[in-house]
Amino acid sequence: MHFRQSHQFWTDLEDAVAYYAGIDSNLAGDILDELEAMEKHLADFPEASPMTSEPPVRKFLLKRFPYRVRYSLAKDQIILLTLENMSKDKPL
Repeated sequence: MHFRQSHQFWTDLEDAVAYYAGIDSNLAGDILDELEAMEKHLADFPEASPMTSEPPVRKFLLKRFPYRVRYSLAKDQIILLTLENMSKDKPL
């Protein structure tokens, strides 16, 4: 499996990294590390995450950060659609 990211995902990622870099540069690196771990997990288990209310979109919740990644599967690709802030007090 290889990954493809939507324009919206890149925009969301840039916003999240900028936000955490403003707090602590280590946090910006940490969220990128967590997304890398997510990609490794999804490459091995692409169908393990639950479907959203909008199939065939699935969601993956990050462990350390209040974000979820919405993604879909297409043949040999995992398409990362969005990186959504799930916090009630959204900083962005």
